[in-house]
This record gives sequence, C-alpha cells and structure tokens, in this order.
Amino acid sequence: ARIDGVPINLRSHGHGQGYLDLNFLIPELVATSRYRKGTYRAAQGDFSTAGSVDFSSYDRLPERIAQLTIGEFGYGRALVAGSLETAAGTFTGAIDATRYDGPWELEENLEQYKLQGSYLMELGDNRLRLGYRGYRSDWDATDQVPRRAVASGRIDRLGFLDPDLGGSTERHEMTVDLAGDGWQAGAYAVSYDFTLFSNFTYFLDNPADGDEFEQRDERLYWGLWGDAVREAELAGRPLLLRWGGELRTDDIDAVGLYLTTARQQRETVREDRIEERSAAAWGEAELALGNV
Repeated sequence: ARIDGVPINLRSHGHGQGYLDLNFLIPELVATSRYRKGTYRAAQGDFSTAGSVDFSSYDRLPERIAQLTIGEFGYGRALVAGSLETAAGTFTGAIDATRYDGPWELEENLEQYKLQGSYLMELGDNRLRLGYRGYRSDWDATDQVPRRAVASGRIDRLGFLDPDLGGSTERHEMTVDLAGDGWQAGAYAVSYDFTLFSNFTYFLDNPADGDEFEQRDERLYWGLWGDAVREAELAGRPLLLRWGGELRTDDIDAVGLYLTTARQQRETVREDRIEERSAAAWGEAELALGNV
C-alpha cells in the first residue's frame, strides 16, 4: 500500500514482516483509492502478492468540514478540515481526534490524534506539493480470552484476564513531490514508533509471572520515487509505455521481543538493530490488440 507515493508497509517489523497500519489516514482527505489484484503490475514490488492499493490525497478539498460525532461505548470523534487559497498556492489541512472505550469490561481507552497538512504550488507547467502527516494512538486491549473461562463463568464474554494489554504507536511523515506532463517524482521521510503488549497463553509457560510479552519497533525510513507514462503506436495500435524506479532505506533503531509483567520488561527474547536498503526499477508496455 502507498499514500501519495509513500510506501506504508513496514519490512522487518517487530510485529510481522510487511506490517501494515492504515490508522494514520484521515478518510475524508483521501481523494482516490486504486486497487490492483495480484502481481500483475510491474510497478508493484514487495508485499503485492495478494494485491495492492494506492491512495491519493486531495490537493484541494471540495468543501470545508467541521464534524463532531458521538456514539455508544464512549465513542467520540472531532474533525476539522479545509483548504485555503493563498497568493502562492493552496493549503489543505485537517485535525482529527477520536476517543473510544468499546463494549469491553476492560475499557479500551483509545485516544487517537491525527494532523495533516499540504501546500500546493504551481511552478510553470509543473506542480510542487509539500506535505506532513502526524499520528499518535494509545489503547488498552482485552485481546482473546479462553472459551473455557467464559463457559465456566469465571469471566464474562466481554471480560478479561490480563489488564495490561494494549499499546501505542506514533508516526510522522514529511513529503515533497513534483509532477509535470506525464511524469511525477517525490521524496519522503517517516519517523515511526510502535509498542504492543499481548498475552496469548496467560500462565501456561510461566505460572509465576505470566506469559505477557512486548513487541517493539522504532525506525526512520526515507526514500525517493519517480514514474512516467507515454502514449505511442505500434503497427497502428495504441501503445502505452510506463516506467519508474525508487530508492528506500529503513534505519531500524530497535526491533525486539521481550517478556513482560504488567508492561515491565523482565527478559529480552531478541533485540536487533537493522539497516535495510533497496533499489528498484520497472517498466511495462501495454498494447491494445482490439478496438478501444
């Protein structure tokens, strides 16, 4: 998955290779979502075996938005978004805050904050856009519970056994992209922090301290990308040529798995420092054999 050319999947992640978290997106600022099935497009690389999606943000919002939504189980969301025309270009921004407890006996205590802004400028026949996205989320989690504990009446169906599960995540993204007639290119830098506390077996492995564990990922990743498209003819038939490339570096300061009790680390299962770089180039030709 990508948003405005920026890859979202995280490789060598503490929770799983290719981990994807879309919670930082503000849906009202997404202009288009382009889905592709399978690995049938040359432009799609890692993590596109099942399919891929490219999100594009609004350059200008069609209208200003001010919303306050209140629902059951402590749900509340406030959103303010809009575009402002200036002499040099267009500023588009949004602030989004969400609070939710959920139906669980152990309240979820979800607090989620998002901030997004972009500035669009016309440079002759080209378009330059500068962007920022910020996201922070904290929550508690009931997680899965044993069926036998519910059947015996020890806990309710929405009850819990470990009160310390949950986590937090934070993401900050800076982007710049330039687009012209049939081509576009961009650069990005993303700071990301993730902590998750889980407990799948409770007291099976450690009856004294419990089986709770922490997954951790802290990284900075950045890169460059570009692509182009040209229309041509071959034997009188329309021919569409596409090509592009990208560079990416993941500087992962800490990716680890720890045994914990009440969210306090007591043993390190594994902790790594990773620096991962990649370069890619692609091209494809699409020839129309029938009438279009």
